Amino acid sequence: VKPSATFRKKELQALIEHEIGVHMVTTMNSSEQNLKVFNLGLPINTLTQEGLAILAEYLSGNLTLSRLRKLALRVIAVDMMCSGADFVECFNQLKNKYDVEPNLAFNITTRIYRGGGFTKDYLYLSGFVKVLRFWENQNDLKPLLIGKTSIDFYNVIDEMIGREMVSPPKYVTRSFEETQTDKVNPIYDYILSGLK
Repeated sequence: VKPSATFRKKELQALIEHEIGVHMVTTMNSSEQNLKVFNLGLPINTLTQEGLAILAEYLSGNLTLSRLRKLALRVIAVDMMCSGADFVECFNQLKNKYDVEPNLAFNITTRIYRGGGFTKDYLYLSGFVKVLRFWENQNDLKPLLIGKTSIDFYNVIDEMIGREMVSPPKYVTRSFEETQTDKVNPIYDYILSGLK
């Protein structure tokens, strides 16, 4: 984080939920496991980790419409890059077609095109949708917190915890235990119901 960076309270809370509530929690829990694969990360763990992190922002009432829009714009930019658009085409498309303010369009385009292409941002929104749908089906998220896990291996992880082959998570994301439903907005629910 830049020393000169400033944050609104809600942005700071979202950052805490995301970075500490999920990424730090899963890192600390992975160090409790005898199987170090949970520290290194299971295949496709980034999708689940970022999905859990965005879900933590949402369930804590700190996911803003602005943040959700930014995530969607990053997906559009990654798709454009992968479809062969160059930096200028992507920037102009964000600015003109999606009415993105020039500084934000530049920041998103730079983020995506840096180092020859950065596609990880595509995973945040798709991971969020996958984890959100999983949570909506009343699944317990705690087994996914034992380390750098993947939702694709949920049943195996849950069975391993049941057989005491791995430890249950020592640390749990607060917003997964105490959903602050009064902060979850019905407008968000409507928007999120349309995501695939």
